[in-house]
Amino acid sequence: VTRDVLNVSNSILHVAKQYFQNDIQYLRPEIAMKDLGTRVRICQWQEALNLEKQPRFGPNQALIYSSTKNPNEVDLEMNQWLNNHPFILTSLDSKGLEFDDCVVAFDVERKAWDINSGKVSSLRLLRELYVAITRAKRRVVILIKTKKMKDFFMSLQGCNIEESDAIVALLEFDSATTTDEWLKRGDELFQDDQFKM
Repeated sequence: VTRDVLNVSNSILHVAKQYFQNDIQYLRPEIAMKDLGTRVRICQWQEALNLEKQPRFGPNQALIYSSTKNPNEVDLEMNQWLNNHPFILTSLDSKGLEFDDCVVAFDVERKAWDINSGKVSSLRLLRELYVAITRAKRRVVILIKTKKMKDFFMSLQGCNIEESDAIVALLEFDSATTTDEWLKRGDELFQDDQFKM
């Protein structure tokens, strides 16, 4: 896992411990295996969805989302954006899986982003965010909708988060893949019992 991805996830864990001391069991921060020099990027949600050329995700890339809205609406929106990519998952559905790259899209009510409020919704947000970000081994792009979301990510201590245009952030995700790559990934998931019938 790259250093920047782990720095963000460890910082989220630190925030959770800071504001929800009795609700989070102590976890030791993870240590990065590699530093590929890639940054965790944030970009505007609507800008990403309205790109003229949509990115093609490969078998080792996923979109992980959470929403307080009707999950079917968000799922439909994401599936339209990524042409029904098989790895459009809720943060809970993504537990136990790993991908090279992840787009994290949290369409969560504004109150939950007030972490210091001590609300249960903020604790749930931090837990799901930690899970979503730790699914990525190499690269993370976070889609943001509000200034509160941006402020939260930019305030994380010790993180190298870069704000960029969606076209720049998602161009790196664009990948042409072969049928064999998809079959190999499917077989790996099947062997690990990571599938739904």
